[in-house]
Amino acid sequence: MACFYEETCIMAFEAETTCQLFYYTSKPTYLIVLDSSADGIEETGVVAIKSNVSSCSTTFNFSFIFIPSEIENENYFWYKTFTGWAFQSCRFGWQRFDRNNGASIVCMKTVVSGTLEAAKQQCESLNSTLIGVASTQENDWMRNTVLQITNDETAMFWISGLRNVSKDEGSELIWTDGITTDNTTIALLNDITGESENCLAIQATETSSIINMNCGSGAPTGAFCGYKFI
Repeated sequence: MACFYEETCIMAFEAETTCQLFYYTSKPTYLIVLDSSADGIEETGVVAIKSNVSSCSTTFNFSFIFIPSEIENENYFWYKTFTGWAFQSCRFGWQRFDRNNGASIVCMKTVVSGTLEAAKQQCESLNSTLIGVASTQENDWMRNTVLQITNDETAMFWISGLRNVSKDEGSELIWTDGITTDNTTIALLNDITGESENCLAIQATETSSIINMNCGSGAPTGAFCGYKFI
C-alpha cells in the first residue's frame, strides 16, 4: 500500500518477506513486467503497477495505463506488451532518444510557438529546454515531425543553438541547451551565411534540414523541447 500513497512510485514487487518499490524519480531506463504463468513458471511474487483506472477486472485490456507526472497535465505510462507490461521512461507524448551509446537518454516533443523567446518559455513550462540535435536519427525525426505537423516542406521549428561570431576567423556553431554536446549534426547545416542569422531551426526539407535563422524571426511556427532523463 505504501506505493499507492507515494506520488512518484510506479510499481511494487512483493516476494515472500521482501517488498521492493520503484520510482520514476530514480530514473529507470526501462522496466518490463512479464507474465510468468504464461510460460508455466511457478508464481513467486506479486507485482502491483500503479494506474489511474478506477477499477480492474479479469477482462482488463487497456493498451496504456497512466501515472501522473510532476508536470501538470502530463503522465508517465505503462504500455501493454505480448508478455506483460513495459515502462519506457519518458513522459507520455515525448519521444525517447539514446545518446552517447546508451549512456544518456533524452526525451523530446514539439510545441507550437512563433518567436524564439516564446519557444523557450513554452519549453520551460514543461520542465524542459529548447533542445539541440545530437544525431542524424534525431535530425530525421525532427524533420519528419515538422513535415507531418505542417505538411509544408518550407516550415521551420526552433532548436537550441547559436552561431558564435565572436572569433576573429570565421564562425562556429554551439549548442546552448546544456544537454547536447555532439557536433556530428553540424555538418547538416545548410549554410552559415547571413550576418544576423545566428540562431538555428529545423526545416522540413529533404536535404540540409538544419538552417540558421535571424533570432528575431517570426517564420518558425513551432519548436523542439527536450529534457535529459539520465
